[in-house]
Amino acid sequence: MSSANTHVRPMSPCVNICTIADNGSCMGCRRTVPEIKSWAKLSPEEQWALVAELRKREPYSLYK
Repeated sequence: MSSANTHVRPMSPCVNICTIADNGSCMGCRRTVPEIKSWAKLSPEEQWALVAELRKREPYSLYK
């Protein structure tokens, strides 16, 4: 990401499917409970880093 955008916060990854799976992450946004709780306190850079990390995580499947 360019340095010009580092102060712009990303939208919350929440997709309003707020159910914590057996693995401890949200079925909707893939964040853990600590990540959800800390979202508003993170700097824009930390939020962007978390968004990038979430994109790498496996989506939750009901059919595992």
